[in-house]
Amino acid sequence: MNSLPLSQASPYLVALNMVHKAVVIVGGGVVASRKIGALLASGARVTVISPMVTEAIRTQAAQSNLQWIAATYEPGLLAAYQPVLVIAATDDSAINQQVRDEARQLGAWVNDVSAPDEADFANMAVIDRAPLQIGISSGGASPALLRWLKQQLTHIVDVPLGQLASWMQALRGVTANSVTEQAERQRLYDEILASDVLSLLRDDQPEAARQRFEQIVQAHLPRERS
Repeated sequence: MNSLPLSQASPYLVALNMVHKAVVIVGGGVVASRKIGALLASGARVTVISPMVTEAIRTQAAQSNLQWIAATYEPGLLAAYQPVLVIAATDDSAINQQVRDEARQLGAWVNDVSAPDEADFANMAVIDRAPLQIGISSGGASPALLRWLKQQLTHIVDVPLGQLASWMQALRGVTANSVTEQAERQRLYDEILASDVLSLLRDDQPEAARQRFEQIVQAHLPRERS
């Protein structure tokens, strides 16, 4: 079977479960600092290897489970951490290549910030409205377009939408046991999304929104026999 030419391939977008997974970032500058927050929020075990780090990284190392190794990277240093992801984020492309080579020898996926075309993965632009997350990628075509698009979508994927997502996440546990028919569950979800629940949340009326949400849910739940 012939492989698709690299120039025609598009990224395969996934959301990784990083809980308790080891991640090593080599480099302690601004680029490294930007990546740490989301990794810690994912539950990953993050280690930063760099003789010097930003004040933000220093603070995170003191207040979270981020581990900072104040040392200069040398080949062979990664093996002790058995990482699944490695980020080469120094300002020296030669060092980043050494990191990249070692990471691949260990079977880890690597992001070399100085050579994105050589990376195994790239971070997407993310709009985080937990539990709702929207990831956007241009496949490296235009970072400027990506920033613009994220700004546009931020107005649509707002905080109230994240609140509604949280309610619907909790509702799945209820309907799994009480609404046995998939078609009926789908009708319930569709009715909520077509209702004024989100509009009420956006109008800063959370109590009215919750009351309306519960009214719709109760109308779809089986009534107890008297």
